[in-house]
Amino acid sequence: MWNKLKPREKRILKLLMATAVAIFGYILIEPILADYQQLRAERLEQLGTLEGFLDIGDSENARQNAIAQMVPTFKMPVKADQQSILFRDEITKQLQKCGLKANSMKLRQDKTAKVDGYNVWLVECQGQCGYASITRFFNEVRKNPYYAAMEKLTLKVDSKDRNKITYYLIVSTYAK
Repeated sequence: MWNKLKPREKRILKLLMATAVAIFGYILIEPILADYQQLRAERLEQLGTLEGFLDIGDSENARQNAIAQMVPTFKMPVKADQQSILFRDEITKQLQKCGLKANSMKLRQDKTAKVDGYNVWLVECQGQCGYASITRFFNEVRKNPYYAAMEKLTLKVDSKDRNKITYYLIVSTYAK
């Protein structure tokens, strides 16, 4: 049969066969290449993670610093007259750092609450702020070494201007 074909027909059949082989080869090889590229990317990512762990593990000082940043600091309570002032000053600094304006600030002792022999002191603040500044304050107040708890937080949004928020918060600490 092959001998009966003209040279032009033979070239067409050869081209047709080469095209069919190329199509089937692409259908079979393309998924394999895609899987290989995905596995290679995952391998490189895992190697990067491993190198990061080994870098931290190699330097003990860096590891201790990383752990120290994760653990919140808390200073032991001192006498009430000193502790209340230290706490109020630190809260004031944090409010200013976060861009909160306190219209009123009161420092008082909660006489009804005592925890294991320690008195509870409260700082009440009221003022206006924006949403971003109050969320920054939430993150910042945890770094306060005298901070014990956020006792109360009330946010009221102005009906005319949604960007203005009136806040009222009570933060507590312990003192001897």
